[in-house]
Amino acid sequence: MTLPDRRQVLRYALLAGMSGAGAVTLSGCIGSGLVPGLSKNAGSNGLDPSKARIITTAAHTAKGASLTSAYRAGKGLGPVTENAKLQRMAEGHALAMARTGKVEHSIGFGDNFVRRLYASGYDAQEAAENIAGGFDTIEEAMIGWQTSAGHRKNLLKPAVREIGIGVSQNPTTHLETYWAMVLGVQVRA
Repeated sequence: MTLPDRRQVLRYALLAGMSGAGAVTLSGCIGSGLVPGLSKNAGSNGLDPSKARIITTAAHTAKGASLTSAYRAGKGLGPVTENAKLQRMAEGHALAMARTGKVEHSIGFGDNFVRRLYASGYDAQEAAENIAGGFDTIEEAMIGWQTSAGHRKNLLKPAVREIGIGVSQNPTTHLETYWAMVLGVQVRA
């Protein structure tokens, strides 16, 4: 059996959200083990974590905020603006995914969305995370998130006002490019 081209099947996306009550939810999760002919550890042979690098540019963050705001406006919701703490958090997680070749919200012992959010110093009233791997552009990642019910729910959380986008690459992994988007609203004083 011939493996399909990575652009045909390696469009993975996972999400986690945090409600105002601090609960974490996971939904819409698709793992690499579900792709026919592709093992869960595909790409691990030859995986070189040292080849992972953050490639986020100002264009990625501006376009991500613009696309998200436009999508939200079409649904009657307010825009999002870039936030440096969420940006660093998103970049850190995108890099972790590129180092491991995994599209997961929890990579390694003790790593999860809530802990990373707390460590970022972002005092969230509500927050959500969308992640993906295999998309070449922010536009492709956004279309993937918009067409996935769980990711769309995160994009359309009424309370969120800020965003961070992270993108990393590792040519030694089967997905090569990893995306993280963190949306949030801070606790009002």
